[in-house]
Amino acid sequence: MLVFAYDGSLNGDWIAHYAVRFALATATRQLHLLHVYERAPAPELEGRIARIDDECRRLGVTLFTEVRDSRGAAIADGVLDALTDAPDLVLITGTRARPRNLSYLNDTVAAQLLARAPCAVLALHVVHPAMLGQPGHVLLPFTMAEAPSRAALPLLRLLAPELHEVHVLVVQELSRLRFRMLGTRTARRLIEGALVRASAIEALLREALAGSDCHLDVSAAVSDDSAKETLAVAGRLRSRLIGIDAGGLPTHPGYGHPIEQILRDSASDVVLYRAAP
Repeated sequence: MLVFAYDGSLNGDWIAHYAVRFALATATRQLHLLHVYERAPAPELEGRIARIDDECRRLGVTLFTEVRDSRGAAIADGVLDALTDAPDLVLITGTRARPRNLSYLNDTVAAQLLARAPCAVLALHVVHPAMLGQPGHVLLPFTMAEAPSRAALPLLRLLAPELHEVHVLVVQELSRLRFRMLGTRTARRLIEGALVRASAIEALLREALAGSDCHLDVSAAVSDDSAKETLAVAGRLRSRLIGIDAGGLPTHPGYGHPIEQILRDSASDVVLYRAAP
């Protein structure tokens, strides 16, 4: 079951393209749009939802809509209260379109849902709305500090019908001082270790891509800045979507948090994913 927490904004319209495409990958081809408002719904809300419904109809997706009052509670609480305990529930939301106080996530509904939702969560940051939720080429970066997890599987299953290439990057991150003093032999050893980790993640992800024509590739790097390395690889590969495991993300990430860095500087769309707890 897919639930799209729609905020009624232009940014929400861009994220809706992804939500509709995700629904196409499900057995039921259904999308549940949830809008929680404070005080009163925006006057243009009905027209915006109608346009999303039109897109659903064109693609053969059934849209269910729920508009509810937050009743004085925070928007995130209103969204969480509306969720059911349906199996395999995936909640789709969005980050800020533009930073506020230099942050895309700090004190946002997306950060709250990533931290508290009882289901898998996908939080999207759209840079290229004309792509209409069809990225095709996806980069999944990891660091050696992260254990291989199944958190990316729901995302890949939803993207699979239109995926052409998934690239797994594993970065061995070092302190700036240690990186500057790094010798060739040690660098080679660290790269080999990161490639072993990348191969383990690749084997795990193939489960979600079974039966797909998608090409799955891996690489490894040593860096003193994992966010910078991720952006460099995304640019080199011309990745159109960067998928980042946001498990354990704080609700108030600072300006220098790697995810904030990627959101701020990425030329690609970004999706933050988190598995069900």
